[in-house]
Amino acid sequence: MASGETTVEPSATCRAPHVALRFSPDGSIHACCANDTFPLGRVGEQSLHDAWHGPALRRLRRALDEGDFSLGCQDCGRAHALGERLATHAEAYDRYPQPTAPLPWPKRVEFALSNTCNLRCVMCNGDLSSAIRAQVEHRPPLRSAYDDAFFDELREVLPHVEVAVFIGGEPFLSRECRRVWDLMIELGVTPETHVTTNGTVWDDRVERTLHALRMNVAVSLDGVTADVNDSIRLGSSFAEVVANRDRFLAATRSYGASFCLNHCLVRDNWHELPEFLLEADRLDVDVHVIPVYHPPRHSLFALPPDELARVGADLRARRPALGRNRAAWESTLGHLDTVASGAGTLTPVVLGPATVEAVDEDAVDALRAELSEWSGQRPLVVRAPEGVIEGVDVPPWADGLDLPGLVGRPLSVLDEEVAPRLGPRRDLELERGGAGYHVVRYRHGTAGGDVDFRSVVIPDWGVLTATPAAVLVPDDA
Repeated sequence: MASGETTVEPSATCRAPHVALRFSPDGSIHACCANDTFPLGRVGEQSLHDAWHGPALRRLRRALDEGDFSLGCQDCGRAHALGERLATHAEAYDRYPQPTAPLPWPKRVEFALSNTCNLRCVMCNGDLSSAIRAQVEHRPPLRSAYDDAFFDELREVLPHVEVAVFIGGEPFLSRECRRVWDLMIELGVTPETHVTTNGTVWDDRVERTLHALRMNVAVSLDGVTADVNDSIRLGSSFAEVVANRDRFLAATRSYGASFCLNHCLVRDNWHELPEFLLEADRLDVDVHVIPVYHPPRHSLFALPPDELARVGADLRARRPALGRNRAAWESTLGHLDTVASGAGTLTPVVLGPATVEAVDEDAVDALRAELSEWSGQRPLVVRAPEGVIEGVDVPPWADGLDLPGLVGRPLSVLDEEVAPRLGPRRDLELERGGAGYHVVRYRHGTAGGDVDFRSVVIPDWGVLTATPAAVLVPDDA
């Protein structure tokens, strides 16, 4: 153990700072892609060893171990507070065992080493695309932060890396990414390797690299027609990308790696979402639907709530016969409903330290009693120990919600299907958090007027919900 380091206490909050590093195009070092406001160091100003074992990373580890999301992790913290862990970037790091002592080097490294890119996507900027930087923003090129010294240090790091992720710009046009791949091949290291590509580049060198490193591939595609895709991904040729998509898919299947499609959901393409998912079903590949929030003029989620609600209703009415990508469809609709209701705006919530630990049944009984005393009646109890509803105790006030039919379905259906039926949700705030649960207060604009609610969200257990209302009548009743 390096001098000054302390033993790490296991935590369920987020393991990213314990196991991962991310290198950004400007040379800044972070724990993950979701946290770009709390740098851990900068390439060229300190060694990789000093960044990994330095005070900034130790501070971030301690904060997250204590449930404090204030060091650049606020977005994940808000979702975590509402029991939506699967919506956070933290979930991606759950695969790694929690270290009991600091690791010598990270197990996962994200290489976003360059902004070199040949496209000018409408939701991107010059920090991530050299084409936008030169042709739209008219800024000088971003100077590479990754010199020979970095790659020399990387020789010591790579043998410890279990997962290597290549993103940012277009990796297959990046000299820096190619140097890392060549180094991996030279050293004979075989981490699980992932690359996200815009699908415009295919040649013999790409094909050789894919096979040599058995790369898992994600191709970014934002429409099922050339008119839509090419109006979003400026500079792209839909026909060329589709042809390359099929080449990448065939290659990954030949050596047994994964392939998926990344789909940025914006104002210009939401109407093609059903057909996009159906096409992915035909290819038998997964789609990762990525909500876009910036810039607002292209963000679907910046629309007024009534317009966004109409988008959700339009999509829901089309009822595509999906198979493999049914979950992506339902999750996207649920997110649309949440934002349209006002909950997705994440009304200011103070996220201080909150210990994450198992909740015993005595504590659950005490929380149940607290809600009963507040509401004057029995709370709704939804048991979902692994995120799947296995039992529902329905009080009289919730009889009209048809909740027993949810058994066997994901817990997320409460937000995706039940909550929207009660009318717009607003004034969402975290009342308190700690000891393995969070208490949330909000209200619904029901058919009978505004109704107050309190919910206790207990990860890996379920949800308790109470209201003083005598009987709830869904808007669609």
